[in-house]
Amino acid sequence: MADDILIDCGGDYANAVVRSAVEDYVPPDVLSAFSGRLAFVSATSTDGVRLTKSFRRDREIIVLSERIIPAKFGDEEFHPGYRYFIFVVLHEVAHACRDHLSPSLDGLTAAEVEAQERETDELALKWFNEHASTTLFQPPLTVAEVEELREKARARRVGT
Repeated sequence: MADDILIDCGGDYANAVVRSAVEDYVPPDVLSAFSGRLAFVSATSTDGVRLTKSFRRDREIIVLSERIIPAKFGDEEFHPGYRYFIFVVLHEVAHACRDHLSPSLDGLTAAEVEAQERETDELALKWFNEHASTTLFQPPLTVAEVEELREKARARRVGT
């Protein structure tokens, strides 16, 4: 179980879908390696959030955009937006697993950013598809599907 993961993403439903994505898709050995150091936050229920020094110390903090947290669809797990949300959560956990640097804060080159993104995409797809292979109804996620959904998410950001 991922009971030691702090999740504050704006409400019961949002917290539950983040927890479900982490518990169902991130391999147990990866979760246990974090042992209480993984946190997910968003600013969906407020205009801003301050993370205190004591909170930030020794934690891998993943900040999720409120736009990425899915609405209730009925068959959530199979909705393209929900599948992309799971991928994004896995992608960010993969960055934490690999101790990647921040492209904007650590002055990475374009080639270094591309290498990190490729590595995390591959790991997120692997985790997603390992879980999908254990279910009857969850089709595997493809690179093409991720790219299409990523472009749709970018278009929504630009359009707002």
